[in-house]
Amino acid sequence: MSLIIKRGCKMPTISRSKRLILWVITLALFLEALDVTIITTAIPQIAQSLNANPLDLKAALTSYLLSIAVLIPISSWAAERYGTKRVFITAMAVFALGSICCGFAINLPSLIVARIFQGMGGALMTPVARMVLARAFSKAELLKVTSYVTIPALIGPLLGPLVGGVLTHFLSWRWIFFVNIPFAGYGLYFSLRYFVDLRSRHTPKLDKLGFVLFAIASVGFTFTFEMLGEHYLPLPVVMFSLIVALAGLFAYWLYAKQRSQTLFDLSLFQIHTFKWSLLGNGWSRLGLGGINFILPLLFQLGLGYSPIHSGLLMVAFALGLLLMKFWVKGIIGRYGFRQILLFNTAGLAGCIFCFSLLSKTSAEIVLIGLLFTLGLLSSLHYSAMNTLVLADIPAKKSNQASVMLSTLQQLGSSFGVGICALWLGLFLKLSSNSAMANLAVYKYTFMVLGLMVLAAVGVFYPLSNQAGKAASGHNQ
Repeated sequence: MSLIIKRGCKMPTISRSKRLILWVITLALFLEALDVTIITTAIPQIAQSLNANPLDLKAALTSYLLSIAVLIPISSWAAERYGTKRVFITAMAVFALGSICCGFAINLPSLIVARIFQGMGGALMTPVARMVLARAFSKAELLKVTSYVTIPALIGPLLGPLVGGVLTHFLSWRWIFFVNIPFAGYGLYFSLRYFVDLRSRHTPKLDKLGFVLFAIASVGFTFTFEMLGEHYLPLPVVMFSLIVALAGLFAYWLYAKQRSQTLFDLSLFQIHTFKWSLLGNGWSRLGLGGINFILPLLFQLGLGYSPIHSGLLMVAFALGLLLMKFWVKGIIGRYGFRQILLFNTAGLAGCIFCFSLLSKTSAEIVLIGLLFTLGLLSSLHYSAMNTLVLADIPAKKSNQASVMLSTLQQLGSSFGVGICALWLGLFLKLSSNSAMANLAVYKYTFMVLGLMVLAAVGVFYPLSNQAGKAASGHNQ
């Protein structure tokens, strides 16, 4: 692909310029990762401040994830059409503005709208940052700099719950959003001065109709999950939303089958490893996506812990996620993708089920051990799925496959939060003690989430023992 460098923008030809670009990219990835989890420990306090039900705060999580999912497919096109520098600066500014609006939210609807703006910034900011990383640095430099920028992306979720708990306890939940402002300000300053501007000489046309159909389906499914179990709208209205979502998805499938240039390349589903690992990825996230939502509710409302205590407990989960990254390559190389995705998924479901056995008399060390184990198994699960999805993809279609994977990850997490809240709300209504402090509500919800994850074993079963052999190095 031929690239045009906009006048007035210097290519990073010296080490200092490249370090500054790398710093901006690292900051962008850190902020996007941090804001996925920083809100979780503050959910009870936000609900109390905005006079909302804690379960209704699921919309503050799903709106952010949905916004990212809907816009990711057009982020690469926007960067190639308008230039990486312009799109990145705009995205950073939108993210900062969304953070300010979140901090000043006066009710739940205003918080949801602000989170959508945050997600719009994150959707454009992160993929563009990765694009610049791949093109501004030589092949010899790429492995080294990639290892640097992935560390903050892993630390973000690690620090998010704890930082959110500390800020909520000592200041206010509003500061979990205001804390983004100085970082975004530094990012804007350095990106205006040093960020590289890359663009394509010949940008393909945007698949507008495909984008509209995909957005209708995504928003329709999210709205359905949000409203099921609530009394805000009549059931026929919610069912109509589901029908519209299914119709949008079916219409996109018919549309994409007849065209070569579409938002998503459906021909990729002819690749065996891509099809089953992507479908398993999506199904798994329906059960796992709500974990970061339900755990802080369990800790603070069910077990009576403070926001800081809750955040510290979540660190055990994040540490498991992080530590497994050092072992995952060796484990997959020894056992292969199929064995990992079958047995680790079953173990992950069992670990989730164990949370249903907790009580107020359970030793805290048991809870910490469960969280750490959940982090280890989740990290191995995500790493295996995400690697296998791309293992057999031809180089010329790798970008399309990556976009599909990133979109499904965000949508699956968004739907997972909605499903988790749906089961919590259902069991709350069926319970004789209809209070969020009722541990039975969490017990039954964890049981259902565990069964949903266990069902993913059946999705991964069609994979062959040689699946992704070139990527894993495993010999059966």
